[in-house]
Amino acid sequence: WSKRFGTTTTFGIGGKALAFDDAGNIALTGSISGNVDLGNGVLSRASVLPYLAKFSSQGTAVWSKRFTGAYSDDGNGVAIDSNGYVSFAGDFYESVNLGTGLLESPWPTDVDGFVGRYTP
Repeated sequence: WSKRFGTTTTFGIGGKALAFDDAGNIALTGSISGNVDLGNGVLSRASVLPYLAKFSSQGTAVWSKRFTGAYSDDGNGVAIDSNGYVSFAGDFYESVNLGTGLLESPWPTDVDGFVGRYTP
């Protein structure tokens, strides 16, 4: 199977990393800009922000999540553990919120890293 994800903005969506679990489910991370539908409704934002998505082994969207931040933030790595929890890592400028509160950079003009675990 294959999927296409797009948007009406110039940038759209970028996939940076994917992972598989033992059942063949797929976790995907990267960055989005604008309105993108990964199969569970539109994720929208004007700036570049990280996202996570999970698909079944048949390609059906299980869930998707866009996180909030300042701008130009990316999900760069992803893993699924034996319990189905999805962990991911990436980088951000100024601030990012992965759902547990704001992570802020001590030097807003530099790139900082993040790691998070998502359990929908």
